[in-house]
Amino acid sequence: MNSDTYDPRRLLDQIEAQVAKAKESAAALSAIEGWGEAANGHVKVCVGPSGVLRKIELDPRAMRMASEDLAASIVEAAQDGQRAAAVSIREIYSTKDTGGIDIAAVAQGEYDPTQQLEQRLEKARAALRDAR
Repeated sequence: MNSDTYDPRRLLDQIEAQVAKAKESAAALSAIEGWGEAANGHVKVCVGPSGVLRKIELDPRAMRMASEDLAASIVEAAQDGQRAAAVSIREIYSTKDTGGIDIAAVAQGEYDPTQQLEQRLEKARAALRDAR
């Protein structure tokens, strides 16, 4: 390997910088709250970045709704909150190179990037083998 292209200190600095950025993104991601509402604002729901319910706020008037309507309103508000959380996730990662992977879809369990990442790793391994 050419010593001009392999500088362990430079590589370590790059890795440390990437780890620091990843920690910042993870902290921002964990703080995300996606709020949604339904039934004219009588039902409000807060979800985390993965879409898991964190809070439900029911106006007393919501308790007068038929149980089926209340249940449907909670689901509607939760879906609205999930969309809001996804927007926030995409904002966090909009300036970062994610390799074309939709981090919001991954965080909310809508997409598994494993196969895509495995294909990229195999291409990198092949390139390293060919470079020898």
